[in-house]
Amino acid sequence: MNCKQWIYFIGICLFSQKTMAQQPNVVLIFTDQWRGSSLGYLGKEKVQTPFLDEFSKQSATLTQFIANYPVCSPSRAIMLTGQHPFKNKVFTNVHSRSAPFGVELPQEITCWSDRLKGNGYFNGYIGKWHLDSPHLPYIKTANNTASMAWNEWTPKDKRHGFDYWYAYGTYDSHLRPMYWDNDAQREEFHYVDHWGPEHEADKAIAFF
Repeated sequence: MNCKQWIYFIGICLFSQKTMAQQPNVVLIFTDQWRGSSLGYLGKEKVQTPFLDEFSKQSATLTQFIANYPVCSPSRAIMLTGQHPFKNKVFTNVHSRSAPFGVELPQEITCWSDRLKGNGYFNGYIGKWHLDSPHLPYIKTANNTASMAWNEWTPKDKRHGFDYWYAYGTYDSHLRPMYWDNDAQREEFHYVDHWGPEHEADKAIAFF
């Protein structure tokens, strides 16, 4: 890759690249369900996070950053849009039981990734998305049943400025995760015999 500028999230795993040298490199780490005090460099708890501790020395750390809605889908939607749940339409977790209420990230809403794309960045997303409502016929994965479905594919026109895509909706078998690759269609997901966070980090490094 000749692109030199990037943004990267791990957990939901996002990154962005731009070739213009005057634009900054930015790396952001956004995890799913991790108490903010559980970082070694903060010295508040007896946890070991050596790589994040080292990373923090070269980073801006936001010690008063608070989740406005500490539930998976709403928290992610707030982060992407800067809007509260009743404005961005994601006011509870996205699944088949919330689908009748229109709970999912609207295609027409503007995310910061859309803004980056509009300013010349090449955006990529790796990992959990969980912002598109499952619909019939449900994807044939273990967490999609007739009574409750969680997992759904995200078509390209709903990826909010992300050019590269290696993601899933919601799937919690992290020792054998599943993904949709960039150009895969709805039924073309694949499984990986690799611990999900490590696999996603490897995918990000390869992309860089």
